[in-house]
Amino acid sequence: MKSDKFLLGVVLGAVVGGITVALSTPKTGEKLREDIKKESEILYNEGRKVTHDLNLSTHEQLSHAKVKASGIYEDSKAVIYETTNDATTKIQETTSKIGNKIDGFKESIDTNTLKKKLKSKKVLNDLSEEEEK
Repeated sequence: MKSDKFLLGVVLGAVVGGITVALSTPKTGEKLREDIKKESEILYNEGRKVTHDLNLSTHEQLSHAKVKASGIYEDSKAVIYETTNDATTKIQETTSKIGNKIDGFKESIDTNTLKKKLKSKKVLNDLSEEEEK
């Protein structure tokens, strides 16, 4: 960017300097027109060179930006993939833990229900045995 401004300054300086020299030097009309033509050709060629250089610089910067953007995109994609995998693993682990707790709770309920049933059967058996006596 700084070199672009420098080149633009050089071209503008050459234009101003050429015009100043051409207009301040006592010359015949024909000689002055010839000098102006030469100077304009020189300036035209310098302008084309600066334009070409700026174009190359712009393309280089654009290519560099594309490479950087591509790297950022790939890095972001990898982070998202890793984060998604981590989240999926944690969800599966948590689901498994919850399932195990539910199974344990079911077993506890089944065990308590079974104990109650057994106790009530035992009580009924004991009562019926006492009635029979």
